[in-house]
Amino acid sequence: MTAHPLSVGFRGVLAAWIAWRANLEKPGIRWTPPFDAVTGCGHPTMRDLLYPDTRPGVNQRSDADLIDDIERLAPHLVRPVRLVDLAAAKPSFLKRFIGGGRSNSENIDLTNHQAGRPLAVREAAAQLVRCMSIDSSRLCVVLARDFIARGGDLQIDRTASADDVPLTGSTSPDAFAPSVAVVTRRTFREEFAYRLRCADGEPLIVMPLDQDLVLVERYLGTAGTEEALEHLKETYANWFGTPLAPDVRAGPTCHDDPTDFSCIQDLRQGDSYLQDVAARGIPPVERAGLSSDGHIGDSYGAFANTLAANYSHLDAAYIRGLVARHGPVAPDVLGACHRDEDLGTDFGGGLRAREARWMLDQEFARSAEDIACRRGPFALRGTDIGKLQDWIDRGARLR
Repeated sequence: MTAHPLSVGFRGVLAAWIAWRANLEKPGIRWTPPFDAVTGCGHPTMRDLLYPDTRPGVNQRSDADLIDDIERLAPHLVRPVRLVDLAAAKPSFLKRFIGGGRSNSENIDLTNHQAGRPLAVREAAAQLVRCMSIDSSRLCVVLARDFIARGGDLQIDRTASADDVPLTGSTSPDAFAPSVAVVTRRTFREEFAYRLRCADGEPLIVMPLDQDLVLVERYLGTAGTEEALEHLKETYANWFGTPLAPDVRAGPTCHDDPTDFSCIQDLRQGDSYLQDVAARGIPPVERAGLSSDGHIGDSYGAFANTLAANYSHLDAAYIRGLVARHGPVAPDVLGACHRDEDLGTDFGGGLRAREARWMLDQEFARSAEDIACRRGPFALRGTDIGKLQDWIDRGARLR
């Protein structure tokens, strides 16, 4: 076998598609990415937000098309987000008159709307925008597994350099713009995301995550990292009337390496890799709650409930979290679990040994950080990475 020259040095979904596409043209192509290339950095980021009404850039696919493809391929990785936009430019009279606004948005009065409850400032004009958040790290895993299922040969080569082949250029002016982000405890209860404006004009995203966590992120713009971080903290405190919670789970992190950015940036490029993969579908999986082609489809909740009922001896919340990460293969992850002890060691943060073993065997993970930071939100939830690595070093036994 020979390594496909375009795949070395890429990270995330784009590498999987290049290798998968090459495999269609010439069977036996091997994908040799530079380290844990399957998932990239794994941090939640505002770059994973897709806006159905956003016009695509030159030679780019629209977010609406991407959402349709991902929902067909892996609907469990798509999460609706209600975004309160307080940084949008006010539309002109003509645009308002002819109805040129977003079809997935509505003007709201923050003084009378539940979205305004967490805010200290409620007099500003606001729009409620319906968008989607994509679990891009898990999407990378889905496509890498799809690549293997279709006859590809993925090998992790930690000696290769990420600079062996330069990344492709982007047609989007801010596709690889550096940003600064913090993940910390959420200081408000409402399940709304907020788009605010910092004093220097840069937008700020405040997006709730699970486990009462929140992502706060902004592009650097012309500011340095420390200055941008100060703007981030100041803007959050001004709008929410309270400083960021001191219980920081990740960051402050400066995302300034294009190879670490969300795969969504690559998905928007001209070649319709995702469309091709989604059109081919995934190998059929015959299980209760799934459609005939092995997809969860619109029955995501029913599938999770059915699985929780079948494993009634296990915690239902744990089962639903497993489905949110693994979708239709969640029963394979569980295997023959007859009691809670069969899940193995509890590493904290919702991670048990059986799922960790699955990620080592089936999802190309090689270390505790691969699992806790790049296969799920475990590190943010408090997973003991040292304990996990020690378990891996001792053979990753379930018993």
